[in-house]
Amino acid sequence: MLSLRLSLLSNKLFKHRYIRRNSAQLQNLIGFVYFHTSNTSMGGGRSNAWLQARLAKLARSFLKRFGTTYVRLRLLLGFIDIPQLTIVLTTKCTLRCEGCSNLMQYFTPSDHFTTDLNSIQNDIERLLQGVSSISSIHIIGGETLLFKQLPELMHFLASKKQIKALELITNATIPFSQKLLDSLAYKKTRVIISDYSANPELTKTLRQEQILQALREHNIKHIFYHQNSLWRDMGRIYKRNRTDDENKRNFLACDIPCVTFIGADSSDKAQKGGIFVCSLASSLAKLRSQAEFAGDFVSLDSSTLSSDILRFYAQDFFKSCDYCPNKWEHSDGIPVALQTKETLTLSPPVS
Repeated sequence: MLSLRLSLLSNKLFKHRYIRRNSAQLQNLIGFVYFHTSNTSMGGGRSNAWLQARLAKLARSFLKRFGTTYVRLRLLLGFIDIPQLTIVLTTKCTLRCEGCSNLMQYFTPSDHFTTDLNSIQNDIERLLQGVSSISSIHIIGGETLLFKQLPELMHFLASKKQIKALELITNATIPFSQKLLDSLAYKKTRVIISDYSANPELTKTLRQEQILQALREHNIKHIFYHQNSLWRDMGRIYKRNRTDDENKRNFLACDIPCVTFIGADSSDKAQKGGIFVCSLASSLAKLRSQAEFAGDFVSLDSSTLSSDILRFYAQDFFKSCDYCPNKWEHSDGIPVALQTKETLTLSPPVS
């Protein structure tokens, strides 16, 4: 195992995806968890706020200078740290955005994936046996609030010391229940609201102000991401049959910052989940088959889970990259949250 760690330290891709991103996540955690003052009662008035800001600045300066050295040292000492992990709970959504980067527009009602609380808890327990820490977990769907046991899951994740920060992402179409609000009252937890109000068709559907008011009243950390007038067009998704070198180029051009976990389907436990390079890749595994993407993901059932995770960060391309348009080319803008009634197919568009 030590020989693997030493070899990875000289791997350019591993240094970028694992070393630098872990260092960057540590800097993010300083402000988010340890010295976060907005939407949190810290006490002590202005002097305490000044001290918090000063300590945060010093901590960030230290990590900016020595963060990568610290991450390397942890690796050599046997620690494995995941910088950022997205967990997909369901592909069901209250919206049907034509440009959804998680491919919800490609799922038919019979294709949809949803996990269950027991499965995801068991998966997280297995994962935490193979890693030392996860700096940040993003909880997504589909629409995350369609997962009925979300409050129980948020309590469970927040209880794990190895998980340093949690972010629940929602499209703001479903009001938060009191039970869910209670599950978000942790120092390490934050809500991310995607702003789709640029689409006038969704005016009656969105519950942004109601949700924001509830979060403020309960002193829950949150960010409201105001959208520009356009989204980036991700293009149609289908197999391009590129060469390995072309897919390597596509992967490097994409430079996706986080990895995605999708578990076993609640209706088909035989179909195991895994850690994929992105949410698009995890959706493809459900839309197609995991067999097609063998070698693309880390299985939590692996007897060599820890080393599999490290090698994953040095992998130079993935089979799922062949389904994406050329990432090195300019992509046009499209309207925000443009809705479609059509279920898209994984085939080239008809010209």
